[in-house]
Amino acid sequence: MKKEYRKLHSLIKKSQNILILTHKGPDFDAFASGLILKKFLNTYYPKKTVTFKARQSPTQNIPFMHEIQVASKIDETNEELIILTDSSGWDMCVTDQDTIHLTTKAKIGVIDHHDTVESKADVTINNNMSSATEQVLDFCMKVKGNYKITKEISMLGQIGIITDTGRFLYENAKPHTYELMAKLRGIYELDVEDFEYRNSKLPADSLLPIKIYIQNIHIQKDMSFTYVTNKDIKDFGLTKTGINSAQMFI
Repeated sequence: MKKEYRKLHSLIKKSQNILILTHKGPDFDAFASGLILKKFLNTYYPKKTVTFKARQSPTQNIPFMHEIQVASKIDETNEELIILTDSSGWDMCVTDQDTIHLTTKAKIGVIDHHDTVESKADVTINNNMSSATEQVLDFCMKVKGNYKITKEISMLGQIGIITDTGRFLYENAKPHTYELMAKLRGIYELDVEDFEYRNSKLPADSLLPIKIYIQNIHIQKDMSFTYVTNKDIKDFGLTKTGINSAQMFI
């Protein structure tokens, strides 16, 4: 087992209250990786308090989505360990309204797959895999040899991988990505065409948010992020449905 895996596993075992966060404007890889990790912790460490916070809910129904705590502002509570998924560090996860990154004394773990490094993290797991979802699943399988991939975990795994690989059109898929995908589909065959179709439909009120998202894009090495401000929402009368659909499109 890799030393980074052992270190994060050790931090998990020592922590009673664990918070999972992901980047602003979460995509399906962000949701899937966070939910898979949360379910792993709930299953093997049922006495621990595990919370997954995100800025919004997924635009499609996915397994365990009801366990996502939607938060417009993220402040410090009593967490002892914070795990950032699909993110290299705080810049990707916090807004000007948040205070958690300024006040928390919790240990910080990062599970990512981009070519970026968070120097302030206590442990970083990043093997440049196809997606954060693949990286989280690899961690779970290596840490727990008896890790069981259920139908729901299989669905989340496939969703995270196909969206971040462009259905394997991008160069980020490696041989182990295909091996994992075959294993996941052996458990449950997700209807990829149906998922992609539902994911591609855009309501009319998403067009203006798409324009704003594009105008606000920031690029850091191989990673990019964008946002819509509260002022944008108020000034242009943006709807929650439109913003969420636009974010998933971008």
